[in-house]
Amino acid sequence: MQRMTPEVPLFSGICLRWPVLTPSEQLVCLGIVLIPLWWLWGWSYLLLFLALGIGLQAIRQQKTLKMAAPSLLVWGILAFGGHWLIAIAIYSSTGAPLDTRTVLGTVNAWIAPGLILWFIQSQNIRVRLPIVAWAFSVVVVEMLLCWGCIYFLLRQGDYTIWQSGFALLTGKDGEFVPGDGNSNFLMPYFPADNSIPGFVRYVFFFAGPESLALVAAFIVLLATEVRSLSGRLACQPLGFLFYC
Repeated sequence: MQRMTPEVPLFSGICLRWPVLTPSEQLVCLGIVLIPLWWLWGWSYLLLFLALGIGLQAIRQQKTLKMAAPSLLVWGILAFGGHWLIAIAIYSSTGAPLDTRTVLGTVNAWIAPGLILWFIQSQNIRVRLPIVAWAFSVVVVEMLLCWGCIYFLLRQGDYTIWQSGFALLTGKDGEFVPGDGNSNFLMPYFPADNSIPGFVRYVFFFAGPESLALVAAFIVLLATEVRSLSGRLACQPLGFLFYC
């Protein structure tokens, strides 16, 4: 793994100095900044594809997967995913049949994140906080631009719901049914729902309102952590977003 060099300035103007980042930091930064692109592709099975991609890349580079013993957290995540599959297979009260879609959905929601976390802990991957803060600052700017287009151009009105790239590629049904397969459609906001007076319910480029709430909460926690640091980051590009 490439050695981190915190003494080298991370920023040049308004941009990160890409060559000084470790490969892991570059991957994490791109993964965060390109969230709108993942939304266009579709959130269906994204974590499963990510886990497979990381595993195949590691095998290609190292010829093997060097994994340490799983931590208690990893065991808990994997065990819950296995428990959910067993519960679906044995008990009909879950309301979901044990079919390919259910199995892949459970693997995507629990097994894949557990495997990714296991790989991160095994490789002792570390990402510096200013890099994560900068990447999420870009996401905040992207959200503001998206809001401006929705509010001023679309006037928060009705719009044609397009299918995601994954839905088009796999030939999913093009008819939208609320609550059924939302990840196969691109819905930046819900025009029929109101969050606060004068504003519709925004989703932007996330999987749903709940996902947006989780990301927003993480950004708040990240901002709190950044504020506890020295004043260095406040002078960095886009750092002002974390000092509002």
